[in-house]
Amino acid sequence: MICMQPATTSLAATVNFGDGDNNGKINAADALIVLKVAVGKQTVTNEIFTQLDVDASGILNANDALNILKYAVQKLTRFPADQGTFLVEDDTQWLSMS
Repeated sequence: MICMQPATTSLAATVNFGDGDNNGKINAADALIVLKVAVGKQTVTNEIFTQLDVDASGILNANDALNILKYAVQKLTRFPADQGTFLVEDDTQWLSMS
């Protein structure tokens, strides 16, 4: 398991969350990078790690990959890490990701 410090709210303005290959698109290829890192088949820079840690847990795992896939198919409009904190008004989308 790969762990790092989670992204902070101040990073949210400058981090392109979900874009692990820096091609300007968030898609299944980015989720695949997360899974490869999670199982030790690929390494990434700290910057890419932060971009892929879309739930701001400090760990890259299947949860991040799932969030990226949901974003790619427009089932998720923002990543938890991009929020700084979970939405209070409508936390149903966060609850449905578990």
